[in-house]
Amino acid sequence: MTGVPAQRGTPEEGIDAMASESAQRAKADGVVRPAPRSAAAGGRPEQPRFGALDDILGLHVSLGNMAIVQHFKQTLEPLKLTQKQTAVLWLASDNPGVVQIELAALLRVDRATMLGITNNLARRGLIERRPVAYHGRRRGLHLTEKGAALLAEAQVAVRTHEKWVKGHFSAQERALIVKLMKRLYADAPPFKGDDSEI
Repeated sequence: MTGVPAQRGTPEEGIDAMASESAQRAKADGVVRPAPRSAAAGGRPEQPRFGALDDILGLHVSLGNMAIVQHFKQTLEPLKLTQKQTAVLWLASDNPGVVQIELAALLRVDRATMLGITNNLARRGLIERRPVAYHGRRRGLHLTEKGAALLAEAQVAVRTHEKWVKGHFSAQERALIVKLMKRLYADAPPFKGDDSEI
């Protein structure tokens, strides 16, 4: 005797069934997953949500840093300086004769990245390398007159940038953020492999 073929549902019904089965398995496994996005008028889904990612601290630190980096780039664009380049100029001004390896350790970048940064600044005539008395093979960094003038402009721009950043927090919050971030990067390994900010 021939059986009656099972009726096939629509693709939408099949998707709903799979979603229901997935939700049941997740519940059984103790995994909490956000509900699927519903379609708005016209069939367009709602804006994506972070869901469980909202509990990932590193995500929010990274997004906050991206916002700061983007604003810094916009503010310093007329001077053609990146964050790292500005930091190296500033540190060379405050620490005349500082060597690259010391700056790399302080800014937590690898030596190759720091070499790229200082080479870039030297090509622009902003810094120069001079021998240091305590080590025959090392060269200390010094600002040129042109570098000092550009740094002065950069410091004004950085103050504008910092006003924007700090404006989001109270003085107490700012102090706490600095304290917590120092704790976070205190034992972090040197940064490697990204020369995008050179």
